Amino acid sequence: MLNSKASLPPKNRLIRLALPIITGSLLQLAYNITDMFWVGRVGSSAVAAVGTAGFYMNLAWALLTLLLTGVNVLVPQSVGAGDKTKINRVASTAFWGISILAVAVTAVLCWGKQPLIGFFKFNDPAVEEQAQQYLYIVAFSVVLQYLNLFFASLINAHGKTKTTLKINSLGILTNIILDPLLITSYGMGVKGAAYATVIARAVVFVRYLYLLQKQQDIKIWKVRPDFKLIRPIIKLGSPIALQRLTFTGIQIIMAKLLAEWGAKAVAAQQIGLSMEALSFMTMAGLSQAMTIQTGQDYGGQHYKLIPKTYREGITFATIIGLSITALFWLLPQQLMGFFLKDPQTIALGTIYLYILGASQVFMCWEMVTVGAFNGLGKTQIPPIVSIICTGARIPLALLLAHQLDCGVEGIWAAVTVSSIAKGVILPSLFLWTLYQFKKHSFSFSKSI
Repeated sequence: MLNSKASLPPKNRLIRLALPIITGSLLQLAYNITDMFWVGRVGSSAVAAVGTAGFYMNLAWALLTLLLTGVNVLVPQSVGAGDKTKINRVASTAFWGISILAVAVTAVLCWGKQPLIGFFKFNDPAVEEQAQQYLYIVAFSVVLQYLNLFFASLINAHGKTKTTLKINSLGILTNIILDPLLITSYGMGVKGAAYATVIARAVVFVRYLYLLQKQQDIKIWKVRPDFKLIRPIIKLGSPIALQRLTFTGIQIIMAKLLAEWGAKAVAAQQIGLSMEALSFMTMAGLSQAMTIQTGQDYGGQHYKLIPKTYREGITFATIIGLSITALFWLLPQQLMGFFLKDPQTIALGTIYLYILGASQVFMCWEMVTVGAFNGLGKTQIPPIVSIICTGARIPLALLLAHQLDCGVEGIWAAVTVSSIAKGVILPSLFLWTLYQFKKHSFSFSKSI
């Protein structure tokens, strides 16, 4: 079956693999938009609270990549090579490691909610109290979400992306139904949004457990963990985990700088980020598909298909990026007005979308290239570029916002400039890597 897939044109193979993942990402986006819509009905302070707590949830997901990246790289390569024994060894080892990490992260978020939220110094008791409430409740779903993402990665690596789409859709639908009921009908506000998230993730978790109990080729609990694999798994994941932790840490610092202009500026950015998810979520699906397809081609020694698949991915990324840029530049005020009623917040969000729109194509190029690098097992290259460029946001933001008196627009411009830089540098490095790959007769060493 692997050989028959490999004979298909790269575009057909990539899109067939990517479409269910992208559809799942867009359904997740539909939930995010619905969630933000109902939270926005509560007020700008509620939006700022959920967004602030969200930064620490992003840190939690960044930590997960320390172990999940190994699954995303090693399992597709093993599938391509037809090595079922290695697949289950990796899966069993990663399962126990991820479970332990999830419990530790939950404890930190629950016990540290007050100082974590207090770091932003909003000087607004309402925002801080709501953010702490949201963070505390959602923290109890970290174990569920960690394992849900692990199960999805494991199943997707076998090319069964339609299966994960169906399961994840169930959770998203549950969340969409519960949001208006808990947030507004029962008057629970941000706590209602948090409870809806926890319940939806529990539904998905139960469904994944039921599925995996019936699988014959995926044996997580029937194979003893091989702790010798922890080191190579962490070796693959540590560059990306470092990148995402650094990225989220810088996001937190940037949000702290943004807080100088008040909760309305934070709320405007949070809505803008929800809009950017149109491109980000789509590209996250394509990036994952690129990792799986490139990993299978590499593991199965179908080396000549890798450049062709990358070219198709870049073409698709360009179309998505240009479409989102046009949307942000043509309808920014209408987009912000859909979520918010406050004129000042809408005005700030309109400016943010104008600035953000300039970087969308480059952000899409960056993400598809990260997926291609990961598929080859070269997970260390994208983080180096990302850490350098993202780290430059802080001094650039300070220069533009304070030294050049650009205000909040300077902070947002710094983000856009760094995204453009990553979108230029990473594809250039990948093309150079492919050139070296061909020059040395496809002699990359295996990840393990």
